[in-house]
Amino acid sequence: MLANNIWRIGGEAHGHVLNTFTTQPFINFNLPFAWSITTAPIITADWSAADGQKWTVPIGIGVGKITHIGTQAMSFGMQYYHNLNHPSFAGAEQMRFQATLLWPTAAAAAARSGRRADDQ
Repeated sequence: MLANNIWRIGGEAHGHVLNTFTTQPFINFNLPFAWSITTAPIITADWSAADGQKWTVPIGIGVGKITHIGTQAMSFGMQYYHNLNHPSFAGAEQMRFQATLLWPTAAAAAARSGRRADDQ
């Protein structure tokens, strides 16, 4: 779980009042063959917004896959979210695409090559 709240301490004299909350729970279920099912909705609140415009609350699910491109380990993911509640200026749907380069530890690299990490 990731959570934070950001405030502007300068007050209204220094621009728009800033008081925003963000939380992101992470849930992941690993499947065979390096696939996964995941959800990590980004839930936000703008405490200084008008009533009915404060919250963005998505619900959704995604899939991920760890693979190699050449010798480089990579993780790819795609997630879809529907915003159950959102400000009138925000969209009702979200799509998230993700590509991550992975650098395994020496122990993981050794296991993959069939050696023990302390044999190096």
